[in-house]
Amino acid sequence: MTSPVPDDPREAPRESPQRPALVDVPPERMPPQERGRARAAATHARRAFPGVIGDVLYQEIMSWEEFGWRLDRSSTVRRLIEAVLATPVPEPGSKAA
Repeated sequence: MTSPVPDDPREAPRESPQRPALVDVPPERMPPQERGRARAAATHARRAFPGVIGDVLYQEIMSWEEFGWRLDRSSTVRRLIEAVLATPVPEPGSKAA
Protein backbone atom coordinates (compact mmCIF):
# COMPACT_ATOMS: atom_id res chain seq x y z
CA MET A 1 0.00 0.00 0.00
CA THR A 2 1.17 3.44 -0.73
CA SER A 3 0.58 6.28 1.64
CA PRO A 4 -0.94 9.43 0.23
CA VAL A 5 1.60 11.98 -0.88
CA PRO A 6 1.24 15.28 0.97
CA ASP A 7 0.47 18.34 -1.11
CA ASP A 8 3.45 20.16 -2.48
CA PRO A 9 3.86 23.30 -0.32
CA ARG A 10 4.94 25.20 -3.41
CA GLU A 11 1.53 24.73 -4.97
CA ALA A 12 -0.88 27.61 -4.91
CA PRO A 13 -3.20 27.38 -1.94
CA ARG A 14 -6.57 25.89 -2.64
CA GLU A 15 -9.48 28.25 -2.53
CA SER A 16 -11.64 27.87 0.51
CA PRO A 17 -15.37 27.59 0.03
CA GLN A 18 -17.05 30.92 -0.47
CA ARG A 19 -18.42 32.41 2.72
CA PRO A 20 -21.16 34.98 2.67
CA ALA A 21 -19.89 38.51 3.08
CA LEU A 22 -20.79 40.32 6.27
CA VAL A 23 -23.45 42.88 5.60
CA ASP A 24 -23.28 46.44 6.86
CA VAL A 25 -20.08 46.08 8.86
CA PRO A 26 -19.13 49.50 10.17
CA PRO A 27 -15.59 50.72 9.63
CA GLU A 28 -13.11 50.64 12.51
CA ARG A 29 -13.16 54.39 12.89
CA MET A 30 -15.83 57.01 12.47
CA PRO A 31 -15.10 59.38 9.57
CA PRO A 32 -12.96 62.30 10.79
CA GLN A 33 -15.61 64.92 9.95
CA GLU A 34 -18.21 63.15 12.09
CA ARG A 35 -15.73 62.62 14.91
CA GLY A 36 -14.91 66.32 14.96
CA ARG A 37 -18.57 67.27 14.94
CA ALA A 38 -19.35 64.89 17.82
CA ARG A 39 -16.43 66.19 19.87
CA ALA A 40 -17.44 69.79 19.16
CA ALA A 41 -20.98 69.00 20.32
CA ALA A 42 -19.70 67.33 23.48
CA THR A 43 -17.57 70.36 24.35
CA HIS A 44 -20.39 72.75 23.44
CA ALA A 45 -22.79 70.80 25.71
CA ARG A 46 -20.69 71.69 28.74
CA ARG A 47 -20.85 75.40 27.88
CA ALA A 48 -24.49 75.48 26.80
CA PHE A 49 -25.73 73.37 29.73
CA PRO A 50 -23.58 74.17 32.77
CA GLY A 51 -23.58 71.67 35.60
CA VAL A 52 -24.54 68.03 35.72
CA ILE A 53 -26.70 68.09 32.56
CA GLY A 54 -23.80 69.35 30.47
CA ASP A 55 -21.52 66.73 32.03
CA VAL A 56 -24.00 63.94 31.22
CA LEU A 57 -24.43 65.16 27.65
CA TYR A 58 -20.65 65.39 27.27
CA GLN A 59 -20.13 61.83 28.53
CA GLU A 60 -22.95 60.42 26.41
CA ILE A 61 -21.76 62.04 23.19
CA MET A 62 -18.11 61.14 23.80
CA SER A 63 -19.00 57.53 24.63
CA TRP A 64 -21.09 57.27 21.48
CA GLU A 65 -18.29 58.84 19.43
CA GLU A 66 -15.75 56.38 20.79
CA PHE A 67 -17.71 53.14 20.61
CA GLY A 68 -21.49 53.40 20.55
CA TRP A 69 -21.84 54.58 16.96
CA ARG A 70 -20.90 51.06 15.84
CA LEU A 71 -23.94 49.65 17.62
CA ASP A 72 -26.45 52.47 17.37
CA ARG A 73 -27.02 53.02 13.68
CA SER A 74 -30.16 55.02 14.41
CA SER A 75 -30.04 58.75 14.50
CA THR A 76 -30.89 59.36 18.17
CA VAL A 77 -27.44 60.58 19.21
CA ARG A 78 -26.95 62.25 15.83
CA ARG A 79 -30.12 64.27 16.52
CA LEU A 80 -28.79 65.06 19.99
CA ILE A 81 -25.57 66.36 18.44
CA GLU A 82 -27.54 68.60 16.09
CA ALA A 83 -29.72 69.88 18.96
CA VAL A 84 -26.72 70.60 21.19
CA LEU A 85 -24.87 72.45 18.44
CA ALA A 86 -28.00 74.54 17.75
CA THR A 87 -28.28 75.58 21.41
CA PRO A 88 -26.75 78.99 22.13
CA VAL A 89 -24.29 79.37 24.97
CA PRO A 90 -25.85 81.47 27.76
CA GLU A 91 -24.34 84.87 28.42
CA PRO A 92 -22.09 85.03 31.47
CA GLY A 93 -24.06 86.21 34.47
CA SER A 94 -27.48 85.41 32.95
CA LYS A 95 -29.78 83.01 34.75
CA ALA A 96 -30.65 79.75 33.02
CA ALA A 97 -34.35 79.14 32.46
